[in-house]
Amino acid sequence: MSTTIKCKAEDIALALDETESFTKLGFEFEPFGDDCLLLRCIPEGLTAQAASDLFRALLEELRSDEQSATLAKTPERLSAKLERMLATAACHSSVRAGQALSANEARELAVQMDATESSLNCPHGRPASIRLSFAQIEGLFKRG
Repeated sequence: MSTTIKCKAEDIALALDETESFTKLGFEFEPFGDDCLLLRCIPEGLTAQAASDLFRALLEELRSDEQSATLAKTPERLSAKLERMLATAACHSSVRAGQALSANEARELAVQMDATESSLNCPHGRPASIRLSFAQIEGLFKRG
């Protein structure tokens, strides 16, 4: 999937200077005419519109930065706003409530969650799983 983003010349230059940073976040792009960038690759799970919005927010964050350090070299300089945006992007690209999974997909998801340090919560802090005792399950089914 590819999409274009209309940009000012200075934003195109900034994006090109930060190509490595954007690549680490899942974006691949190139200049497209005098006032556009062509996003050739976007983070998995994002719609073209969500990816465009995120890319613009990243550019805005870079533009507002007074230092010359890059996101790739100093990720701790992400603003709280940008962290929330990245968390939202992560949530939107994840398995959603009510989404049907095959048995293999569910197994793979469980394996990935076991291998992830903070898999008990989504990026916003909401629970991604809960632990129920056998007695609690029995109670839910009006048994015991």
